[in-house]
Amino acid sequence: MNYLNLNIKTSILNPEIIHFEIIDSTNTFLLNRNEFKNGTVVLADFQTTGRGRRGRSWLSEPGQSLLFSTLLTGLPPGINLHGFTFATSIGVTRGLQEFAENKPISVKWPNDVLLNHRKVCGILVETKTSGNLPQKIVVGVGINVNQPPEFFSGELRFGTSLFAETGRKADRIKVLKSVIKEIDKAFADFLKNGFQHTITIWKQLCPYIGKEITIDTGKSKQTGIFRDVNDEGALVLETGNKIRTYFAGDVSIAKEKAYAPGN
Repeated sequence: MNYLNLNIKTSILNPEIIHFEIIDSTNTFLLNRNEFKNGTVVLADFQTTGRGRRGRSWLSEPGQSLLFSTLLTGLPPGINLHGFTFATSIGVTRGLQEFAENKPISVKWPNDVLLNHRKVCGILVETKTSGNLPQKIVVGVGINVNQPPEFFSGELRFGTSLFAETGRKADRIKVLKSVIKEIDKAFADFLKNGFQHTITIWKQLCPYIGKEITIDTGKSKQTGIFRDVNDEGALVLETGNKIRTYFAGDVSIAKEKAYAPGN
């Protein structure tokens, strides 16, 4: 373990980050330790048990991705924790813009960022509670940076990286600085202006609203028109003459190359 100072100005996240060459999981590290303060960021070059949403594994190669987690404590009671997922998506999308060489970057409900309609980033928010209140929130982020195109085959065929899309290797620390700055801004904006404000911004970055999608809850699949994300963060699906809401599920977009399984 060592420390890496990003030398950037932030209001919530600590720019002096904790860095591991290898760790089991940056999320697990922050969830299980109590000595770290609000805004701590932990970065790893490789995770042996990195995980995504719904217990999935996050597959990566050493030194090719950005794998980091942020710690949030002392949050106001009643805050909608889903806001941190949407705020992180906004921050990552904005932070990657300068490295994407005009390839489209968008968000996909509930926790993915897509580059050229393929998954480039997954987000996992986990909480540790004390009574009914969140004692801490850990936001894990995995960004594919320098994996070659051939890495994305088999079960990874709907994924991509900055390098796979642009043909240029990116400086991972420069990418990290940009992303951390934008996530910090998005967190501050969410905490100041609230969940509905953050959802409004998120929807501006999502080109799939109004399009046909299929949502897989693990128990059933339903196809319909993606109409909205409501004030609770749920996906609103129109199927015939019915309106359904979903708080969890994997979304695939008809006639798109978007990464279906989510994170």
